[in-house]
Amino acid sequence: MTILPEAKETLIWFAVLFIFGLFIANRIVLIISFVPLFVYLFGISLPLPKIEAERTCSKNSAWVGETVDIETTVKITGGIGTVTLYEELPEHFELVDGSNYKVMWKGVGTKNIALSYKAKCTKRGRYYFKGTELEFKPILGLKPIKDVVGKPNELTVSPRIFDIRKVRIHHKMSSLLSPLGGITRLGAMSTDFKEIRQYTHGDSFKFINWKATARMSRGIKSLPLINEYEREGKLCVWIFLDAHQNMRFGTSTENAYEYGIEAAINFTHFFLNKGFLLAMYIYNDLQERFYPDIGKKQFIKISERLLKLYSIESGIQIHAVEGLPEAIEKNRKQLTSLSPLIIIITHLTQNNVKELIQGIKKVSWDAKRKHLAKTLIVNVLPYDLIHKKNCFEEFTARILEVKSKRLTQQFHMLGVDVLNWNPKKENFGSLLVKHLRLLLHEV
Repeated sequence: MTILPEAKETLIWFAVLFIFGLFIANRIVLIISFVPLFVYLFGISLPLPKIEAERTCSKNSAWVGETVDIETTVKITGGIGTVTLYEELPEHFELVDGSNYKVMWKGVGTKNIALSYKAKCTKRGRYYFKGTELEFKPILGLKPIKDVVGKPNELTVSPRIFDIRKVRIHHKMSSLLSPLGGITRLGAMSTDFKEIRQYTHGDSFKFINWKATARMSRGIKSLPLINEYEREGKLCVWIFLDAHQNMRFGTSTENAYEYGIEAAINFTHFFLNKGFLLAMYIYNDLQERFYPDIGKKQFIKISERLLKLYSIESGIQIHAVEGLPEAIEKNRKQLTSLSPLIIIITHLTQNNVKELIQGIKKVSWDAKRKHLAKTLIVNVLPYDLIHKKNCFEEFTARILEVKSKRLTQQFHMLGVDVLNWNPKKENFGSLLVKHLRLLLHEV
């Protein structure tokens, strides 16, 4: 049995008075010494309280910045003492209303205690609420009870996906389907000739070019040559998400990296809902690759992975530091065959401009058409994410933002569109509504 300090003091008082009474041979002191002992025995005889608890959370999934309501109702029958209820909030949650801590006196009879509060989700991830910690401390300090009551639950916090259904891609905008401008290999075969290549497993025999095969044959073991034609279908979109340390500019919960993930998941949601083929590669990180695919399954696969990407607090080191040219080279085969719309999500600084230009030139030049394939850069501007203590810090932030915007001129000379996004001044949904239609018309 666990004895709290209050109970120990009661027994000490009994022992001290009893020994003192024997020492001075005083009957009155001896009788008085039994009072703490009777109190102690009375405390032991008190029955343990019966505790019933019910805990509810308003939702199992939420968006970043959204609040969740948590309520716990505890019913205690029997026992006399103090009751303490406490619920520890997971990391990156902010208490915005109510209280997650309560102390009350439990007297004779039944006591109903309610603990209610609202918490704000400030960062993506999966979080675990273990329940409500309850401590019942009896009036005499005997038989304390410590337990976790209520049903625990998990809460998934996802980057906010904005409703951009107002942006409609009309058939007129399907100029993206022109050869080498965004054809998917999964569409139906058209009549536009593309090239002659060697036969591979799965090719139809009707496309074998027998004349070219006979002319170019080098022996019996030579593979036949195939006429390949352009495919019909919607544009393929390939997203490159930068995970470099430069993207960590900001706070632990609000930085360029977190908003870059928000931009990536919104692009993924938009294009996949429109039936586009979509792929993604996360560079300067663990070299995470999502091969081109369509539909809801692809969105779930990408969003689940983006939800688990490590944060700056986790202490995990960057496993591979690679620039955009290296990332392009690792995906060159798919990029060459699909000719996708390339979207690069990064934070433009003087340190990464050259490698971005090299990467864009590496993939986008088409030797046949002699033009640059369509490329879009989303420049996340994080300078307003940090609180400014004085006018000098405010002025410095403005200078850095202007400097980052001026770097876009080098990309405009290459025919590359750049969207400067300040998350504190504009949400990503509004940015897409204003610029995506123009982007698709220009292709």
